[in-house]
Amino acid sequence: MSFFDHQGIPKSILRPRHLPRLDADNRSKQTLSDDGNTTDSSSELSADEEMEKDIITLRNYSFVSKTPHETMFKMHRLVQIATRKWLKLHNKDIYWPEQSLLNLDKALPHSNYADWTECRALLPHARLAFNLKPETRDASLS
Repeated sequence: MSFFDHQGIPKSILRPRHLPRLDADNRSKQTLSDDGNTTDSSSELSADEEMEKDIITLRNYSFVSKTPHETMFKMHRLVQIATRKWLKLHNKDIYWPEQSLLNLDKALPHSNYADWTECRALLPHARLAFNLKPETRDASLS
């Protein structure tokens, strides 16, 4: 969430896609699962349940809040900055910006121009994506 616009973050773009990343030593590639840990595979149901649990935790600590649209969230800008600093401190500042670009790319309609409402909701996030510079070729080609 910290790499999207702070308001109107659709739940649909929060679900991580599998993206290869370098481990902490930047020596070998790993694939992160939906919960951010390396794994072989997990069931869709458990990933959805895990995401719901994570969102509830974030809401309980007031890191994020729901908007009047039940499927969208907002995050205070200071929380976004603190989260980005934490990610950098824990060597995860390359993976998550790329993950957010991948998620946004998957959510944006590419050929159906009837989805203007969806495009309008994603536009602020796409504007911010122009400032993100992917470190790997995987994210730049998505």
